[in-house]
Amino acid sequence: MMNEDLEKVVSELKDLWGDALRMMKPSAFYFSETAYVLGGYLVALALVGGCGDVEKLLKKYGSLLDEYMDRRLNVATRLVLKYLGVDVKDPSNEEVLGAVEGQIRPELRPAMKEILGIHIPVEDVPSFCGDMEVKDSELCVNAYTAVKKGDKEAEEIVRHHIVNRLSKVSVPRNLLDSANTKQLIEVYAPKTSTAQFILLLRALVSGDRDLALLHAEVTHALLSWEYTKKLYDELADALRSGDENSVKRAVAKLYYYHF
Repeated sequence: MMNEDLEKVVSELKDLWGDALRMMKPSAFYFSETAYVLGGYLVALALVGGCGDVEKLLKKYGSLLDEYMDRRLNVATRLVLKYLGVDVKDPSNEEVLGAVEGQIRPELRPAMKEILGIHIPVEDVPSFCGDMEVKDSELCVNAYTAVKKGDKEAEEIVRHHIVNRLSKVSVPRNLLDSANTKQLIEVYAPKTSTAQFILLLRALVSGDRDLALLHAEVTHALLSWEYTKKLYDELADALRSGDENSVKRAVAKLYYYHF
């Protein structure tokens, strides 16, 4: 997007936000719809450097996001705003897990919980991995063991499984080989583009651009719809180029695509 295009988008979203406020009635439906509009306006405003204005709006209307916005959208919006430079509270690891857990491969859920710092009792893992929903109980146990204990044999089994699967769909082999086991599990775990995007945002906010790039490349490879592949391609290219403004614009496009 050119600057004039961005300014036009901000102006249109500001008008939409004004309309939403005028039409808002004291009901959960209207509060939810207004929160949705507010999120989109805040991201556009932050993208053009209006972080101070975003923080003022959050101080006045932030409760709408906290109380009435869809959980996944709430987490994604806060992560995007944080990455764009807004002084907003990071989502906790528990909130991130709550936003993506239903969209994570069942066999990798115990490992993903550990990656996010949410510990589960070791004795509960065999029963979880033996659940009917888990198609590959061996991968489930090995992934958890690799993350929890750093077991080298388990790591080798998990790496071989994931690298083999992802290299077959043309994820660059050099990226796969340079990633550690936790990173490989994280990028392979999501079943949906939305969950992948939220974890990608978390990587960007934490400053792990290599992990963010791997998320983008894996999602691009696994998706079938060309338009979505193009959006992730743009983000991957921007991350490789190191052009921060291009990364921010690509992130915003993906935010508006998903939500």
